[in-house]
Amino acid sequence: MNLTIDEAMCPFRGRTSFRVYMKNKPNKYGIKLYALCNSSTGCMLNCDVYTGSARSVDNSIQDLVKRKLHLLAVKWKSKRDVFCLSTKHKSNSTSIQVRTKGGIAEIVKPTVIIDYNKNKARVDRADQCSSYYPFARKTLKWCFILYKENTRKNVSLVDFIHRVEKKLAEKGGNIFQQQAASSSQIERTFARHFPEKVPPTANKVNTTRYCKVCSDRGKKETGKCIRKESGWWCKDCGFDLCDPQCFQDFHTKANYI
Repeated sequence: MNLTIDEAMCPFRGRTSFRVYMKNKPNKYGIKLYALCNSSTGCMLNCDVYTGSARSVDNSIQDLVKRKLHLLAVKWKSKRDVFCLSTKHKSNSTSIQVRTKGGIAEIVKPTVIIDYNKNKARVDRADQCSSYYPFARKTLKWCFILYKENTRKNVSLVDFIHRVEKKLAEKGGNIFQQQAASSSQIERTFARHFPEKVPPTANKVNTTRYCKVCSDRGKKETGKCIRKESGWWCKDCGFDLCDPQCFQDFHTKANYI
């Protein structure tokens, strides 16, 4: 099993002597950890809290040389210089295919660099997984606790979040249906509309009906609908309108009354 060691940040803004600031992290203030993770799954196996610059173990290059370990030192130039020290790898290289601006190209890389690129981001994977359960928001934690206390159901946080999402989606669907009427107003004022003669009926050739604008204006002013008939209508909206003024007001003003 391959393992990855890297820095991780536990968000914390309280008072402690070993709180650190790391500008490149999403949570810039907190407690720095040296995390040991499984390079396949990103699962954190162990961690060590950074409490200051005091060092009980000397892991400098000189110390490693004094231990007479098999040590491989590599400097690789890609977009920037990459330096590696390894007690596992040998000085061999492997041919791999990479994607460049000109297409697929074949280059030769040291094996230690290939293994480094393959396993280097597993601590970031652990941070990503932990970010899906943001207990930094106090309301989420207490809502979860109150839900379990009131329902007497032993559910996981993931199930609780899924249930909340489902209820919010159902509520949002109801709100969308209630606001569907307002969408007709948007179509009325922004879509293209053309006046047409009211089609004749079996009993009347020159058919006329009440003007929608005049009727609504009269109801607002006097409380009674004004029975002003018009022979023109908007086929898309389904209303008779006096041409041209009422037709223009109805299709250009949100409040045509």
